[in-house]
Amino acid sequence: MNKCIGFIVIFLLIYVTAISQVANIERTEPPFWWLGMKNPELQLLVKMKNIQDYKVQVNKPGVLLKKVIKADNINYVVLKLQISNNAQSGEYPIQFLSNKDTIILNYELKEKTNDSLAIQGINSSDFIYLLLPDRFSNGDTSNDVIKAMNDSIFSRDSLLSRHGGDIKGIMEHLDYFKELGITAIWTTPVFENNQLFASYHG
Repeated sequence: MNKCIGFIVIFLLIYVTAISQVANIERTEPPFWWLGMKNPELQLLVKMKNIQDYKVQVNKPGVLLKKVIKADNINYVVLKLQISNNAQSGEYPIQFLSNKDTIILNYELKEKTNDSLAIQGINSSDFIYLLLPDRFSNGDTSNDVIKAMNDSIFSRDSLLSRHGGDIKGIMEHLDYFKELGITAIWTTPVFENNQLFASYHG
C-alpha cells in the first residue's frame, strides 16, 4: 500500500514538473483580426520562449500559413497569414509543434462591423481650424508648471514662454468652434516636448 502511494506521489511530481516546463504564448500582435479586410494578408507577431524551435501549422480551412519569419530574438516569430474570402468568424487554432510539446494558439477572427463605413475623411467642404494648444486656452492650471520638466518658465507676457494652453482647454471650447462653423481641428503635434526653453510648440 505504501509503495502504491509512493508511486502515485512520484508520478504526480513528475507530471507537475512537466506541466510547469511547458511553454506558454506570452504575446500576440495584433491580439485578434477582422474578416472582410481589403488586404487579405495578416502579419501576426507571436512571442513565446524559444518559439523558433517550434514548427508552425494552421490546419483549419479559411486561414493559410504562407511563411514563418524568424526574428533576431529566438523568442519571436512573425507569421504571414492569408485569410480567404470564405473564412468564418471564430477561433483558428495555430499549432506550435516540437519533440517535447504542442502549444495551441486559438486566434480569433471577428466580423467587421459597418461602423467604419460611416467614417469620412476631410474634403474641400470642411472648415479647418489650425491651432497651437499652448496658445489657445488654459483648461487645467495644475499642469502649468511641472517640476520634472526642463522648461519651468510660465509667462503669458513672453513669446517664447509657455502660456498654459492644453487639451482640456480645447475640449472646453467645442461650442466656440461650432459657432464659427468649424468642422475639423488641426492641432500641432501633441507630444511631450522637454526642451530647455520654447517648449510651447509641443
